[in-house]
Amino acid sequence: MKQLIDKNFKPNGPWLLFDQFQAFINEQPDLLIEGPSTEVEAAAKTIIIAISPRVGSTALCSALVNAGLSKRIEEWLNPRGPFQAEFKGHPAISIDSYISGLIKHYSSKGLLVFKSTWTDFAPLVENDLVDQLFPDRQFIFIERVNKAAQAVSLYRAISSDKWHVRVNDEKPKDATEFKIDLLAHHYQTVLGENDNWKNYLLKDSSRVVRITYESFESDIMEGVNQIFDFLSYERPRHGQAAYQKISDAVSLDWSFKLDQYMHGNYAPALNLTHQPEQSKLVLEKMVSDIYRSKIYQTLNKIINFWRIQKQQRLMRKNKIWVPKLFNARFYLNQYPEVKTSKMHPYVHFQLFGWYQGYQPMPLFDVKWYTTQYPDFYQENMNPLEHYESVGQHIGHRPCVLFDPQWYLAEYPDVKQAGVDPLYHYCYTGWREGRNPSPEFDSVRYFESEPEIAEKDINPLIHYLRGKGN
Repeated sequence: MKQLIDKNFKPNGPWLLFDQFQAFINEQPDLLIEGPSTEVEAAAKTIIIAISPRVGSTALCSALVNAGLSKRIEEWLNPRGPFQAEFKGHPAISIDSYISGLIKHYSSKGLLVFKSTWTDFAPLVENDLVDQLFPDRQFIFIERVNKAAQAVSLYRAISSDKWHVRVNDEKPKDATEFKIDLLAHHYQTVLGENDNWKNYLLKDSSRVVRITYESFESDIMEGVNQIFDFLSYERPRHGQAAYQKISDAVSLDWSFKLDQYMHGNYAPALNLTHQPEQSKLVLEKMVSDIYRSKIYQTLNKIINFWRIQKQQRLMRKNKIWVPKLFNARFYLNQYPEVKTSKMHPYVHFQLFGWYQGYQPMPLFDVKWYTTQYPDFYQENMNPLEHYESVGQHIGHRPCVLFDPQWYLAEYPDVKQAGVDPLYHYCYTGWREGRNPSPEFDSVRYFESEPEIAEKDINPLIHYLRGKGN
């Protein structure tokens, strides 16, 4: 490597982006001499937390610090912030002397831990510096399964300039407007970052563990324990995060609309009467897709249209299967316009309802299911049909707090009776004090809300409605 020797040159931030640093070298070669680079101070091991924006890494890393894994975990390769602050306190003359400073000041028991996006890590890969700087490295790859929710989180953080909220602070009020073009851009951004990391990690010989944001979203210690298990460390007794979730009901609604939009269903995003300019963008995208579609795709849409029409005719003749979990009375009460349409409730759900996020029964969250399990699009079914025939058998949940596989394992009599676990819980299980998942204790909730037992109200439904879901 070349080594900087001019005392007058002070890196002004993004020097780790090697194209800019190399441009400076090419313009002023007299400032540099050839020579051996500074020896990197030895660290027994380096843990690189591979991230993309808004995967919960700030909260998780604060919990890891509190659990004693490291003194401090930052994006030390990020030239837009952490690097500038660190360089100001501990100037370095080369990239390897900078890494030596990090090891000296922040490693714990010979272990250096830092996180990085692919954008900041890529220059090291392109310049063949990874093996030199981190010879003994392992990767923790944090991924968010719900890319639409990740994109919405990134968009709202950028728009409001509110990236993190500490546990005891009040959540900021966000007046950000729904802008489908920007949301789609951020969707592609997080997808690209994520794919670049995957491609690199597949080629790198280092040990890697994949952790999903959804696995520790409700309990940060789940993520901490996964990492300690991967490192073969004893699980910590504590490790609470210093930051809280910012997402809300608006995030869920926008995530659903964005996810549908990115999969070619534009109806939810068009439901923006107060934002006509956004509807215009959606229509332009729809027209563009039609013109760019291949013949077989167009034919497939036509075939699907006639298939649905045929299904409607069969429904009217009572010759079509309706999922056992579909609750017609609930559906009609929740969505009064269905009554005036004179359509069978399930036909409405099949043709229009699920596209708008309508719930077919109290504990099936269409918006959550479609964004959490995008694989259902491949089966040519509506979400409820997919869950009942496929999803529940492969671990899919109908809502965040009901786990069908856990329910059958916890209550083997239900499995032996051959009863659908969600159906059993909705009509019998909750009255028997059974829990829908390990995260929800029905008996304890009854004790805290005694009036719902008197009114014969399902505790999980009462809890979810109380949370505004």
